[in-house]
Amino acid sequence: HLCTFGALFLHFYFTINRSIMYKIYADSTLIYDSTVEDYKIGKGEISLEIEKAGSFVFSMYPDNPYYDGIVKMKTLITVYRDDEIIFRGRALKTEDGFYNDRVVTCEGELGFLLDSIIRPYTFNGTPRELFTKFITEHNAQVDEVKQFIIGDITVVDNNDYIARSNINYQDPWTNIKDHLIGDTLGGYLFVTHNSNGQAVINYYADFPDTASQTIEFGENLKDYTKIANAEDIATVLIPLGAKLKDEDDNDTDERLTIESVNSGIDYIEDAAGISLYGRIVKSEIWDDVTIAARLLTKGRQRLNELINQNITIDLSAIDLHLLDRSIESFHYGEYIRIVSIPHSLNIVMLCKKQTINLLRPDNDSLSLGYTYATLTETSAAANKGTVNIYARVSSIVTSVNNAITEINVIKGDTETNTDDISIANSDIEAIALIVDDNAENISTLQEAVDTLTTNLGETDTKATNALSRADTAIRDSSAAVNTANAASQTAGSFASRISALENLGLFVGDDGYIYQNYEED
Repeated sequence: HLCTFGALFLHFYFTINRSIMYKIYADSTLIYDSTVEDYKIGKGEISLEIEKAGSFVFSMYPDNPYYDGIVKMKTLITVYRDDEIIFRGRALKTEDGFYNDRVVTCEGELGFLLDSIIRPYTFNGTPRELFTKFITEHNAQVDEVKQFIIGDITVVDNNDYIARSNINYQDPWTNIKDHLIGDTLGGYLFVTHNSNGQAVINYYADFPDTASQTIEFGENLKDYTKIANAEDIATVLIPLGAKLKDEDDNDTDERLTIESVNSGIDYIEDAAGISLYGRIVKSEIWDDVTIAARLLTKGRQRLNELINQNITIDLSAIDLHLLDRSIESFHYGEYIRIVSIPHSLNIVMLCKKQTINLLRPDNDSLSLGYTYATLTETSAAANKGTVNIYARVSSIVTSVNNAITEINVIKGDTETNTDDISIANSDIEAIALIVDDNAENISTLQEAVDTLTTNLGETDTKATNALSRADTAIRDSSAAVNTANAASQTAGSFASRISALENLGLFVGDDGYIYQNYEED
């Protein structure tokens, strides 16, 4: 394998520059063509990265016809690889060297979102409508070359309704980051180009494309790094809620605790974590939580995160398209399958960063990263050598457990929510049954969750949030289809949970759903 890899580099050195054609345009003027001797540059490197505007740095000498033609902040620079746009942006700065070589630094198209202002607003509606509002107002204020066509918007809210406001005059980039992506919705901004070369801005919940080319050890895998970080681990957590009020409804220095719903104890602990790491106590504050049962659920969810160490895998690879034009090229923002037997890898990872060197394509690189949480460093790799399966399937179990716990607490605390709790119990238990009996078909699980979430409607807010967490975890588990059975041992026995719910007065109907026994209630 290593010999093959060395031969690959030698082959790169002699053949790459003859196989790929690059062109650079400044506005509509050609300033570089890799096949024409009169259009040359000293260097040229593109850096593309998710959640960043991207950059392109190149240099020209005085004999380049466009040497004095670059206008900072205005000149539009477009780079083509063959017929594909791989960078489009504006020149930000120039720097002249000792030999009069002029280095031009360019910023990618997402930087255009800094050139307009969104005036103060109060908004109620869907994420799609708010995103459209930001881009429409941006387009109305800037030159045509800085405008965007609105593309795919796949980010949604569970209720398809959000409320946002901003009293400040801020650019669209800040508004999107703070009031859409960073405000519970998540997602990614990503720019593509239509057949006319126009910029299309997309707001993805997740990236939709998977590369046809794979990365394999001994072929095109260049580097591999695995980092295990346990510095944030806690095995005992004291959850603290909002500040308590005095008789005059003023805040005191005391905070809500979980004692009233946790047998008089203000902390929760994890036995497996304590056995492995010892007792490590931390506290965490939720200022917006005013109900003890809700605080307990928040605490359990957070402790499930804190007992795990974060495992980060970073690797880089060579794009084989540079050697064989029939192989589809890699692109950042797409998923790529990685196979490396020595590293026990057979997973799909997102390409988060890509560098493209116009003069030395053999220096091109891809960076793929994946971070998952696991109790032990090796447990995630135990399931058929696939490192991310344990974490994903385990998250389903954790979310379902938390949801059932929360619903039981709500049921015990109030009798006014009987109908809503019955629906929520049915939904959660249906999820548990599918996980246990149909672990080989995660897609069926997803369809069930989608249907159940829709049916839940405007029921009790606490139960809705519990189901939503299970739904989110399950959405992230689609890659676990082939190894979900192996994870069932970790998941534990759902049968005991079903029995516990039956003790609450639930029963399985002929149609397979769980119902409340109202006679007993």
